[in-house]
Amino acid sequence: MITFRVSSPRQEGLLQVSKWIKVQVLLDQEEIVDLFKKLEPFYLIAVSKPVKEQSVLLPQNDFLQAYSKYIQSLKKGRVAQDSYFREWFSCAMTTSKEVFYAMPVSEERFLIKPILPVIQMQMHQFLFSPTEKVFYPMVLGQKTVSWGIQFSYPQFYQDPKTKEITRVIKKDLFPNTELFTLLMKWVRQFTIPTPFLIEEERINATIRIGKKCMSWVHLHPQLQVLGIKVLCLK
Repeated sequence: MITFRVSSPRQEGLLQVSKWIKVQVLLDQEEIVDLFKKLEPFYLIAVSKPVKEQSVLLPQNDFLQAYSKYIQSLKKGRVAQDSYFREWFSCAMTTSKEVFYAMPVSEERFLIKPILPVIQMQMHQFLFSPTEKVFYPMVLGQKTVSWGIQFSYPQFYQDPKTKEITRVIKKDLFPNTELFTLLMKWVRQFTIPTPFLIEEERINATIRIGKKCMSWVHLHPQLQVLGIKVLCLK
């Protein structure tokens, strides 16, 4: 029996949310382990493609092993394989399985869809524009830099039946608001806006970096190719 109740968009309506808060961050493998410990209990849900019943819930240990491989690739000066890591990092975080339903797409596979806001996770890449001196997050291309994960959570929700718009800050109505609040609190405490150094000019970005990444980020192969450095603060 599928872990989630079986339903359809016709029965549930479409999830309508807006004004996402997004944070892009590169974390060391030790840091993401610490983050997960601070957020427990929560679930990782496969939402990016149709999956079989046994693949709906992603084991945290398996996710952390995949993230560790990603960081080890960067530390060894190798470009991370997008297809492998993108699949792992494209999932949702939630404290409650009740905010999802399973939509059958075949005899064995389901699309897992949310009915209330969840924390969306995506593999993050950024592009630096030398002419504008601006960092653009979540961009694909040959001159982009792989930089951890983007976490996103909306601020507004529209009820699919009444059309009433509600601020997601109301924790009693939206179980994942507290989870995102804890995530952002941890991010502010243990990461910083990345101080990039480009042609001897310091440019601070909203893209963040974990403090434990500072000892090895100079090994990042895409930064080396583009001549971008991270100013290691003391």
